[in-house]
Amino acid sequence: MRKVSDRIEFSIVKRPLIKGLLDFECGDDAIVKKFGAKVFLAVIDALGHGGDAHAISIICKNFIEKRHNKKLSQTVTALHENIKSLNKGAVACLAVLDLDTGELEYVSVGNICLKIFGSVNRKIEYKPGIIGYNIPTPQVEFIKMSMGDVLVMHTDGVKEHFDITDFPDIMKNSAEKIAKKIIRKFGKEQDDACCLVLRYIK
Repeated sequence: MRKVSDRIEFSIVKRPLIKGLLDFECGDDAIVKKFGAKVFLAVIDALGHGGDAHAISIICKNFIEKRHNKKLSQTVTALHENIKSLNKGAVACLAVLDLDTGELEYVSVGNICLKIFGSVNRKIEYKPGIIGYNIPTPQVEFIKMSMGDVLVMHTDGVKEHFDITDFPDIMKNSAEKIAKKIIRKFGKEQDDACCLVLRYIK
């Protein structure tokens, strides 16, 4: 999926564990939703893979998407309480980018990787926990993005130890090309994978 709108370009690429399966058999998913001068972003990874993991990821996605304009910490806590009885867990990273100021606020539970490439290259360390089982008190953090920066969020189905030297043309490519290349070049063979790429443009 690729979309260009006012001041952002983004793409979401998913790949199930077993080649040839459809998206509905992938337990990883992502959300991009613009509201006013802000953009809500989320990447979700349900534990396991296949149909069971996909079912949990859809529950999480629908719950989160309905609360895209709520406080991030409250959404994570509410999601945790909502899926506890299912005995199935997930990890997720939720973020909101203010298009006027470039401020990105985010909450992460579990091993969703968040990186920013651009004026300054940064990798955000994720927090431990599994939504639905055990999570620390969600902590909202903030980081500043600049025009032209590329935001990358991906599940642990993608190798996290890559940087600008591994992808020197990342600042020139479209969000769609970046997401596809990350999945193709750094995707793990033994897991579902999902990559969300957003370019903050003028």
